[in-house]
Amino acid sequence: MKGLLLIIILLIPLQVSAKEVMKINYFDSYPPYSWNEKGVMKGIFVDIAAEALNKRMGIEVVHQGFPWARAQQRVRQLREDAFITVPTTERHEYTLISKETVLPVNFSLLIHKDNTQLKKMQQIKKLSDLEPFRQVSYLGNGWAKQNLGQMDIYWVANIERVLQLMENNRYDLFVEATYAINSYIDKFDYEGSLLSIPVPFEPVRFHLCVGKNSAYTYLLPEFDAAIRKMREDGTLQKIYQKYLGTNSSN
Repeated sequence: MKGLLLIIILLIPLQVSAKEVMKINYFDSYPPYSWNEKGVMKGIFVDIAAEALNKRMGIEVVHQGFPWARAQQRVRQLREDAFITVPTTERHEYTLISKETVLPVNFSLLIHKDNTQLKKMQQIKKLSDLEPFRQVSYLGNGWAKQNLGQMDIYWVANIERVLQLMENNRYDLFVEATYAINSYIDKFDYEGSLLSIPVPFEPVRFHLCVGKNSAYTYLLPEFDAAIRKMREDGTLQKIYQKYLGTNSSN
């Protein structure tokens, strides 16, 4: 009995001091930024987080993918630590956000080639120009909720449903990051029916957002320093080029 108690006593410090891993949630269907491939998360955001947090800062990281609304809600509920996305008023309520940009992103419109208002939509230059058109988007799209939420938007559960509705010409347009739209068209073979039209909206900037009650809020200054160093030494550009080619701002 004494021997068993001694083993338990010796194990307690190991358990208490055991280092927890940082859990980062990603949108699991958002190529080339993040996607689930046979149970493994891949993409620009995953590579940047792994380089900055794991390789340079020595933080053990688990990369997890979920439908986007659920990925954010799990951080809000304290089940995981962080995600990478566009800062919004709502996200500021429950996360602390890096000062450094992980990636700047431009927008395009997804439009059906047979839409009767195609020519009008090709003239869209600013956000307010979207107002006359019927839009569709997915739950968890915080940028759309904040910037387009007062417009005629039909919200669906996931990106797959958005694409189905657009492919059937049920809605006029879907606003999304340029390379995500291009990836969806290529992946699902929509070249014959859907168009990607770049628009000169103000680019958005993706940042690391850490839940306010996470044990990892302390690392944001060090993460910012790592991102600055990755920008200076060309590592960020190499990751961008791996997925985006020569253009790193989409």
